[in-house]
Amino acid sequence: MNHLQSCFSEYGLQKLYNLPAKEPIQNFLDDPYTWERKLHSHRMKRKPYSFTKNLQAYNFGYSLGLSEDLERTRKFVDRIASEFKVVLILEYLDESLVVLKREMCWNTRDILYTSKTCCQLHDTLRLSDKQRENHRTFATADYMMYDRFVDILKDKIQQQGQDFQDELEDFKKLNKRVKDFCDSEYTSEKKVMTLEATNWYDKIEIDRKTCQLLRANLQQLRTLAREGLVEKGRILTSRRPVGD
Repeated sequence: MNHLQSCFSEYGLQKLYNLPAKEPIQNFLDDPYTWERKLHSHRMKRKPYSFTKNLQAYNFGYSLGLSEDLERTRKFVDRIASEFKVVLILEYLDESLVVLKREMCWNTRDILYTSKTCCQLHDTLRLSDKQRENHRTFATADYMMYDRFVDILKDKIQQQGQDFQDELEDFKKLNKRVKDFCDSEYTSEKKVMTLEATNWYDKIEIDRKTCQLLRANLQQLRTLAREGLVEKGRILTSRRPVGD
């Protein structure tokens, strides 16, 4: 449901679907098929995808024409699950990142992150059981894929034992320290935070450029990579500020 809220905010779906300004998501979920047909009939005839119906699965190569065929949808999810060892789950982001680090033999520095608020999600979004069921039926492939990868993630975590939980707690504390350091007013060019080595990572040094990299948006990262200004998680000499 968080993904649906994000789509409504990011793409302006209340106006695009011409939904009532009051409780637009609830109105949409009362009858999502009808609202979707109206949109594609009048405004998006040439668009091959939907903003609300299986958009996550579509981004993995799912054909919208399969959405009513449960057996073919299951086969699609099986194939994706066999091709991707780890898929990051937003609700379990820290857990996902630690699993990814272990699977890829990365360093803890490689999974540090800061959050960006791109839209306002409402934890108190009130939906009826019928509205929630309508969404699950409407976006079957997305739910099927999500449920599968949550199960895979939990299985991987269970196999890791207590050592994983210890590293997870350590990572959460470490990442918060990095965030607080980068949020401080403001990290000077010469100021460096040194994190001494632990059981799970070697000594890490965080400086202003590290913070800029953590804060950079996707377009900024692409530009830095294209210009050869990023190496091993560090910004090299850049002619312009990034992420400030």
